[in-house]
Amino acid sequence: VLIAQSLGGNTNLRRLYVEDNNIQERGMRALYEAVNDTSTLNALSDGNHSCRLEGLSDDFDLDAINRDRGPNGLRTNRMIKIQKLMLERYRNGDGNVPHLNTEMSGECSVLLAPYLMDCVVRRHDDAFP
Repeated sequence: VLIAQSLGGNTNLRRLYVEDNNIQERGMRALYEAVNDTSTLNALSDGNHSCRLEGLSDDFDLDAINRDRGPNGLRTNRMIKIQKLMLERYRNGDGNVPHLNTEMSGECSVLLAPYLMDCVVRRHDDAFP
């Protein structure tokens, strides 16, 4: 859990391989959430998109959070995570409007809007070329 707490804001570490380290479920969840904090869109956007996390149990969708390859890797990783969160909210029946109304209030919310719109446009273009 202590490693996870420092991982959230660390942008220097590029890969963390944790398999065969006797990490319990609580520790695995903490590591996963450190690079994929889905509590709010702002938390997700501000999180660590530079570290590839490998070696967790199959209960964690590492493919969705480890998309950092290519010239726009970190930006793509952030975009995929935002799109995944929005899709999960939609599929759970919560929708995105109540969350966006809450999360997009305040002065700093405008900073996230371009990433949100870019995420939607790019994922649409990928799905419907």
